[in-house]
Amino acid sequence: MKLLNHRVRCLESAHLARDRRQAISERSRSWPFLGKPAFRSRTREDRAWTDDVRALGACAESRGSSGDRADPSSLLVSIIIANFNYAEFVGAAIASALAQTYPRIEVIVVDDGSTDSSLNEISRFLPSIRIVQVVHQGQIGACTEGFRQSQGDVLVFLDADDLLLPDAVEHLCRPFVARRDIVKVQGYMSVIDREGQALGERIPRRLPESGDYRALTLRHGLLPLPFAYTSGNAWSRGYLQQVFPLPTVGWLDDYLHDLAPLHGRIETLAETVVQYRVHGNNSWYGSRVLTRQAMRDYVDKVNRNLDYLVAFMAERGYPTNPLRWRRYKRSWRDMLIELTLNRMSDSGRGISWRDFVAAPYGRGQAGPLKALVVSSLFSVIWLLPKGPSVALAQWLLRSKGGWL
Repeated sequence: MKLLNHRVRCLESAHLARDRRQAISERSRSWPFLGKPAFRSRTREDRAWTDDVRALGACAESRGSSGDRADPSSLLVSIIIANFNYAEFVGAAIASALAQTYPRIEVIVVDDGSTDSSLNEISRFLPSIRIVQVVHQGQIGACTEGFRQSQGDVLVFLDADDLLLPDAVEHLCRPFVARRDIVKVQGYMSVIDREGQALGERIPRRLPESGDYRALTLRHGLLPLPFAYTSGNAWSRGYLQQVFPLPTVGWLDDYLHDLAPLHGRIETLAETVVQYRVHGNNSWYGSRVLTRQAMRDYVDKVNRNLDYLVAFMAERGYPTNPLRWRRYKRSWRDMLIELTLNRMSDSGRGISWRDFVAAPYGRGQAGPLKALVVSSLFSVIWLLPKGPSVALAQWLLRSKGGWL
């Protein structure tokens, strides 16, 4: 048996023995197999804002109050694991949740109608966890049911194929104790393969600065703010109560990320908190291979997310500008992807020349020099024949990490 499985079983055995001290002892001996979090220390480059939001910037500092939360472990944290046919991975995910150094946690595993041996794997962790079984309804439906069953002040939605680092909840929870206006805390994700070996990459490359992005959302709609996938975030219960239930079509992290700036402050950590497992079925691949289907799915997702943001804001009396927001999407990368997809599909360009070459200047995403360089490349991409145009566009996207 591989070293990965051996070490995970050590963790699992400790928790199944119902001995907290034994679990901590086993964790301290066994966890190194997961590899040290990539990019743990924050470099000068990391402290800089991502290129897409360097000039955009956060809004003025929000004025939160620490209130009376002096105890760093005063909040209950609910870790909700939504599982569908991930018997191969879900045990390791549960073990990582139970191995947290933070003392006040509850772990709820929602099995979304699995047809494999997931339930047998999950049941081995009773009574340390709660199991909720639902008819298959997708990630959002399963997470919504987990939220409904939870009691936590802070919630972490852990994908069944990912792993929380032992101090993840401790890091993610700390800002909520310090400030009451925070709705989301996000950290980095290091990438591992199916066997748990580190691949030396992280998601995203750089997270945006902590701050209040509400005014920018009211002005621009979707913002070009990189964010961690589902497992790399913690959410306040008060925020989730205001936005659940969500549409069941789409991805939980997209909706929660887009709506969060309307409700409070976003806090970014320097730490890596999660190991994101790549095993062939992740959306992560779509941003790398840039196939026609992957690009079509991405454009559809952006349009769907934008439509929901507009509907959500309109229902609550916020001013919206859906025509302009749809024209410029989330960023100039989105417009480049849409034009490339249209040319690959022989459906023309689908975007006016003026909007396309002006896209790099939109929303103050980049400084004048970078905007000029990218705009010039866009002009060349527009004028080239289909083959060279698509090749140059895909090169530019890959150089920027796809749409990560």
